[in-house]
Amino acid sequence: MELGASRLLEARSGVEAVAGDVLRVLYMFFGRLWLSEVVAEVNAFRRSIGDDPVEPEVVEEAVRLLERSGLVNLERGVRASLSRGSVPDTLVGLAPLPHVLGALSGDERIARYREALSRALEELRR
Repeated sequence: MELGASRLLEARSGVEAVAGDVLRVLYMFFGRLWLSEVVAEVNAFRRSIGDDPVEPEVVEEAVRLLERSGLVNLERGVRASLSRGSVPDTLVGLAPLPHVLGALSGDERIARYREALSRALEELRR
């Protein structure tokens, strides 16, 4: 099943909404993260804007949906870990599609996240 990026970015529930959040997180992290980082960052993003976190399996399902839709590329690899040396993981890369990048640049949820981040940083400066 292929879904367009705009539909995923507009979704408000289910794996489609999580897939939209994966796109947002990848966009904010310059397009590439390890899958283990995607899980953590999606939940940090969701908490920051007042949404409930989701289970890792749901994030992984969302990533597979994005891969099937051609919106991300997956590459098996090995990432460094301070505690365990090297660890097998999957590198998730945002496909450089102009219509997706354009939609993300004006995304409302990203704007809400950036506002929450600015407020938190301001609180730390006080």
